Amino acid sequence: YVKMQSQYFREAGYYTTNNAKEDYQFQKPVTAWNESSPQAHWRNRKIEQPFFSVFNPRLFLTPFLVLARVPSLTTITFVSIGFAAVQGSLFTFFTTYLTDSLGFSLAVAGMLYATLQFSSFAGRIVMGVVADLIGSPRVLIMILGFFSPLGLFVLTTLEVNNPQWLLLLKCAFVGSMIASWNGLFLAEVTRVSASTDVGESTAASTFFTFISYMLAPPIFGIVSYNLGYQSAFILVGGLAALSAAAMLGSIVKTNWK
Repeated sequence: YVKMQSQYFREAGYYTTNNAKEDYQFQKPVTAWNESSPQAHWRNRKIEQPFFSVFNPRLFLTPFLVLARVPSLTTITFVSIGFAAVQGSLFTFFTTYLTDSLGFSLAVAGMLYATLQFSSFAGRIVMGVVADLIGSPRVLIMILGFFSPLGLFVLTTLEVNNPQWLLLLKCAFVGSMIASWNGLFLAEVTRVSASTDVGESTAASTFFTFISYMLAPPIFGIVSYNLGYQSAFILVGGLAALSAAAMLGSIVKTNWK
């Protein structure tokens, strides 16, 4: 009988997890772990309970391996990186841009940011309905990709002396064009992954999406600080345009076949 280290931790009151390799060279005891699976995580422990967790470093390669195994997932993943860069940067710097660069009061900037958020929420519902009507989210994703730079351009036309209704209208347009793609993206991931593990494909694709969410705003900030907001807008708008071009190429290639 072999007693594993994790058992000693469990006996001491620890919550033990293994994610997820089990090449022990012997039969593991049933009491070896509280959890041992690809979903095992110390977050599932009781409040204030100490934990002992093992993660396989190979898991960090999983998203790359999944993309290699499901080639059709690569395009939509690349598309999401461009979209996430625009949305993440805009939502991070929107109020700063309005107050520091355009001279809006913080109260007005907050109102316009709320409009941006609401229109993105409403836009996702509308885009979902339209995608159902036409039978595919791909065309809408492509259109949104080309309209994202237009939304950024509209953002640069905001002026303090604009009437309130015009400011609200412009921000509603910007939000609906730049931040209404998320549901369409997940629907397309599900479609291209139909013959594989959809959950695994979604996790792999969104891994790169959220990397873009994290990296794009700091890069946007560096560019805007050194070269100005216009240059930063051009940078992320160009990424969105590249995403749209990639989706257009995928649509043309599919129809050509």
